[in-house]
Amino acid sequence: MTERCWTKHGSILKTGVYVLVLSFLVLFLYRMGAEPWREVAGRGVLVFILIVITATGLVIQAQSYRKVAPHGCMVPSLGSMVYIWAISAAVSVVAPLVAAIATRTALVVRAGMPIPASLQASVRQTWIGVEMALLLGGLVLPEIELPYVVPGSIALLLGWLLMVLTRWSAARLVQSDSGSGSRIRNWIAPMIAPVRPSVYPWFAMQIILMSATYLIAFNGLGAELEVTEAVALSSLTVVMSVLVFVPNGLGFTDAVWVLVATKSGLTMEKAVALAIIFRISHLMAAILLSAVMRLIALARARCGGKGSEVDVGSLFIGSRE
Repeated sequence: MTERCWTKHGSILKTGVYVLVLSFLVLFLYRMGAEPWREVAGRGVLVFILIVITATGLVIQAQSYRKVAPHGCMVPSLGSMVYIWAISAAVSVVAPLVAAIATRTALVVRAGMPIPASLQASVRQTWIGVEMALLLGGLVLPEIELPYVVPGSIALLLGWLLMVLTRWSAARLVQSDSGSGSRIRNWIAPMIAPVRPSVYPWFAMQIILMSATYLIAFNGLGAELEVTEAVALSSLTVVMSVLVFVPNGLGFTDAVWVLVATKSGLTMEKAVALAIIFRISHLMAAILLSAVMRLIALARARCGGKGSEVDVGSLFIGSRE
């Protein structure tokens, strides 16, 4: 009963914070006037490029989820996962994070993946994603002209090493457990067990694509952002996405974007326009990608003799490749 009470109050708190942050952003944009929106309207080509890169990133995220799913369970095919990922990404832009996670979980389960396996895959994906962000961020940070970069780099690399060692040592500890610990072993081992080396490039590609997005967008608006700075900003974005529970770090990530943009030579109006472009391109990429996958599913259904009313998930179910 106490646990349910805490869960209920926690959900109310998260929703309250989300509404508060959203209200503040609406007021802030109102006071900024029309100039940021004029800047956005004149950057159609830039928005299109970011939509393409973001959509590619969503495909890679969907595949990385499949790659870290527990072995031996039903895993939706790449086509189904891309559709599911795009839908949940669109929801995450306009609703609290818990809604996006619930949407993704519901669609994955509908496609045939058990709930425990879905949760384990989510934890593993988040964990390894943060590992990769800490590693790449720690490697590039010394190349950036900022105070205390060396201690910061060491701290990031130590954080990465600690997370890796935690996965390995906890997996060994759980595997050696027996008897009353079998329930713990069944839940924890799949979440923290070491993964195949072939999995890591998928997570590295996520950081690389995000860095490309930042590099193109910032410099496209006239800022001076170096490759190392783009990688560091991408790493920070990944870590913030875990620490901040509002959708896509709404408000918090935007503040970082605006701060970095102004420090890189943009006016406040252009910096705000940059944040708007990021949000619009993410939402449009998710919507367009889900629509494309839906059309592909319907085309496959018609070629296979099925009707036009089709459950997309049921068309793409398959085993992990």
